[in-house]
Amino acid sequence: MKGCFIYLVNHTERAVEDGVRSLALLQTNYLDRFPTPVLLFHEAGLTDEMKARLTASARVAFVPVDFSSYPNGTGYNHMCRFFAGEVFHQPALARFDYYCRLDTDSFINAPIDYDLFGFAHRTGVWYGFLNDVIQDNPAYCHGLWEAARQFGISTVNIPERRLYYTNFEVCYLPWFRGNPWQAFYQFLDEKGGIYAYRWGDHTIRYIGVKAFMAPERVKQLTDINYSHQGIGAS
Repeated sequence: MKGCFIYLVNHTERAVEDGVRSLALLQTNYLDRFPTPVLLFHEAGLTDEMKARLTASARVAFVPVDFSSYPNGTGYNHMCRFFAGEVFHQPALARFDYYCRLDTDSFINAPIDYDLFGFAHRTGVWYGFLNDVIQDNPAYCHGLWEAARQFGISTVNIPERRLYYTNFEVCYLPWFRGNPWQAFYQFLDEKGGIYAYRWGDHTIRYIGVKAFMAPERVKQLTDINYSHQGIGAS
């Protein structure tokens, strides 16, 4: 069983500043006790100077990604498409069983005193999350639940606008690399809603996990002191 942490880093000054802080906290509150590979996916604009700052606090591997083949859209759209489905086929992740995703503005504020990936493996968890009670902007969910129904999902017990807080998530990669997840993602990708309406990977993840993953494989992690953009996990 192998796990890693992953980030997607854009080449803005703010993202790099936040990333330096996030990595320092990850090092202090987890990696010092449980050494784990950290992969930083990034576009070509990340300079050597920026890379040097990001490696000052933690040992990381830089993995270039190319969004030039993605549809026209914003960096946010590309991020959502990447994490909704494309990330699971990244060659750099081929040797791993699990990843824990963090954003550059994700901050682990206190020590985690257990091995996240060992815990997931021992307990049979395929998806770990911190929060699922947040609601998305209605404009960013336009047509998403209807598309899920078109795919054949019964959404009776999947509340509209709900999402997983995917700026921290633990994913079991073999499950997300296969169907039904990939079939669902491809169906939504062809609909174009990620770019037309800003469908987020967090709402897509919520629907797909609720619809297809056995409930005993899903676990809320309630003992992690975490914040993102000034908001706590609960």
